[in-house]
Amino acid sequence: MDDAPGEAFDKVARRLKMHNIFEYRNKNGGAAIEMAAKKATDPVQFEFPPTMPHYRDCNFSFSGLKNSAFRQIQKLEIDLNIMADEIIPDINNLCAGFQLAVAKHIANKTKRAMLFLDNENLIPNENRTLVVSGGVACNNFIAKVLGIVSDQQNYRLVRPPPQLCMDNGVMIAWNGMERWKINAGVLRDPREIEEIDHQSRAPLGDDWTSRIKKAHIQCSIIKTKDIYST
Repeated sequence: MDDAPGEAFDKVARRLKMHNIFEYRNKNGGAAIEMAAKKATDPVQFEFPPTMPHYRDCNFSFSGLKNSAFRQIQKLEIDLNIMADEIIPDINNLCAGFQLAVAKHIANKTKRAMLFLDNENLIPNENRTLVVSGGVACNNFIAKVLGIVSDQQNYRLVRPPPQLCMDNGVMIAWNGMERWKINAGVLRDPREIEEIDHQSRAPLGDDWTSRIKKAHIQCSIIKTKDIYST
């Protein structure tokens, strides 16, 4: 993954100058875009090309969608002579289109992962559960789209209440506090702490990227009409 979805939301919101709009000035980018998208009159006015459509893997990429949004914003500003801190007139529709593109990308990659697990018989029928958490899980629209995919693949979607879907940094700190309280996996000796080798990126389990690519799983994409008809 290049840009995280939350990072893409933040950068697009910043480029849209949403902090200049009173109701969004104290909101993070994801929350501001979701709020604006709810006011869209034409959520498909702006088209965003499918991300990595020919890659039959489960890797996420949001930089292309972000750059596509930047180009569309720049074109509108030039065509409409938008100056300085002025806001483009169709901001709600653009937010809706960008949010839709992000949601569909996440959903399509998740669907391929589900199909892979089914083909490999890795998920027991009594435990077909998709758990969604983290900052982007706050987004109700993305949760709705993942719910559609879960229903299609006979999975149960589980998501904590949005107020508990915090930024990953907060989640990591909370996990550290809980571990500290029960003294599980915690170093307390300053000398041991100083000897820790810090890693900016650390592996999480085994990397099955190549295994999934070799499976060459065909996956029908979720359709926009299915999202807005539910």
